[in-house]
Amino acid sequence: MHFGEREDIGLGVVVCLLGGLLLTWLHGRDTMPASDGYPLYAGFSRSDGLAEGAPVRVAGIDVGVVANLELQGGFQSRVMLLIDNGVGVPADTAAVIHTDGLFGAKFVELEPGGAADMLKSGDSIAFTQDSLIVEDLLDRLVAMAKAQQAKCADALSPDTDTARAPANPAPAAAPAPLLPIDKKD
Repeated sequence: MHFGEREDIGLGVVVCLLGGLLLTWLHGRDTMPASDGYPLYAGFSRSDGLAEGAPVRVAGIDVGVVANLELQGGFQSRVMLLIDNGVGVPADTAAVIHTDGLFGAKFVELEPGGAADMLKSGDSIAFTQDSLIVEDLLDRLVAMAKAQQAKCADALSPDTDTARAPANPAPAAAPAPLLPIDKKD
C-alpha cells in the first residue's frame, strides 16, 4: 500500500461518516414535532409501533405530528397529537392508528365526522381505533385455515361413517309385487 492509498481510504471513511451524520440529522429533523400547533389527546388500548414524530393525517394529508405517548391509568396509552394551526377538527372525529403499507411505519389518521363544533386545544378525541397488529392478523388467518383444512379432511376421510352415509337416509322402497303375465298366442 502506498501512502496515497491510505489517504484515499481515510478520506473515504471521513466522507461516509459525514454523510451518515447528515442523513441522521435530516431524518431527526423531519420527525421533530412542529412548535406551532395545538394539542389534542387520544386514548388507545394498543398503540404498538406508534412513535413520537409520527405523522397525523386527514384524508392522507399531514396535518400534525404525534408529540407524546404516555401510559395512562388502566393500562391505556394516552397520545398527544400536535395539530397544525388553521386545521379544524370536528368534535366527532375518530383517531385511527394505521400502517403505511403492509410493514411500514405507523401514523394516526383522523377521520372527521359531521359535527359543526370543533375540538379546542387540550380536548380529547372520544372515538379511537387501536393499532392493527399484522402478526395477530396472520395468526388468525392461519388458525382459520387450519380449522377449515381439518373440517375438509374430516368430511373426506373414509374412516368415518359420516363421509359414506348421508345424515338422513331415505327409507328403502318396497319391491313391487310380481304380477302374472298373460301371454296371448
